[in-house]
Amino acid sequence: MDLLVSYIHEHAGDERTKARAMLCDIYHHAISDEFSKSQDLLLMSHLQDNVKHMDISTQILFNRSMAQLGLCAFRAGLITEAHGCLSVLYSRGWRVKELLAQEVSQSWKTSQQEHIDRGGQMPYHMYINLELLEAIHQTCWLLTDHRPENVGDHAAMAATRALGQGEFDKSYDVIHSLDVSRPLRNREKVMDMLKDMIKEEASRTYLTTYSSCYGCPQLDQLSKTFHLWDYQTHCIVNKMMINDQLHHARRGQPTQSIVFHDVEQTRLHALESQLTEKLTVFAESNERAPEAAAKLGGGGSESLNMGIKT
Repeated sequence: MDLLVSYIHEHAGDERTKARAMLCDIYHHAISDEFSKSQDLLLMSHLQDNVKHMDISTQILFNRSMAQLGLCAFRAGLITEAHGCLSVLYSRGWRVKELLAQEVSQSWKTSQQEHIDRGGQMPYHMYINLELLEAIHQTCWLLTDHRPENVGDHAAMAATRALGQGEFDKSYDVIHSLDVSRPLRNREKVMDMLKDMIKEEASRTYLTTYSSCYGCPQLDQLSKTFHLWDYQTHCIVNKMMINDQLHHARRGQPTQSIVFHDVEQTRLHALESQLTEKLTVFAESNERAPEAAAKLGGGGSESLNMGIKT
């Protein structure tokens, strides 16, 4: 394939033909699980900068190449890269079926124009599995930017909610139960890799969400909770501190823990603290009530009443 593309670049003067040859090469390396080479070709060619000025058929080829590049990145465990590639398709406001030439637009057209559009559609045996593509896009979104208010799919919502609560097993079970993941190449290997990523993301979410509730969480306990190796937990915590994702935190080396200082409390936590302080004052006053009543010459029941009034 590389030799054929090189031959076209040397002997073809048509820029459109060169661009299409490069896209075919990118597509070829993507379906061959050669993400780095495919990505290098894309960046070197600058096709993503000029695709808007190309003809429709070349834009469709570009979209299909990006879809395969995203799937390739996901199979390699490169979640951020996969999300970036697939977002090119899902952020345009168009139906992905139309972008991949797997469905004709339903907008008003003349019979001649509709006939032309149908002639440019992909044959069925070349279709990209759209359910798999969408499931992978939502999974990448889940692991990179999990905010449920932007998601309409119930499965993604359930997985996001579980991940936000630190329940990695429930989040993984939701994704694993999706039948659309069955056509995925090397499915078991990919799903095992995905489970490790979910566990790591759940631990990060847990630390970010509940850091104000704990003064000094132990790293070994964190590893047990999320079924991680100790070195994984240490790497996660260190990276979060470097990226300033754990505010006012430091590593407690002797105790192998995370020490939080001056953590900003939420309104609920502030109210809890106020209630605790008031209950403590009330309990202390009630304990001192019998002694005060004895000095005044009162009895036991009167002492109790005085404590309650206090």
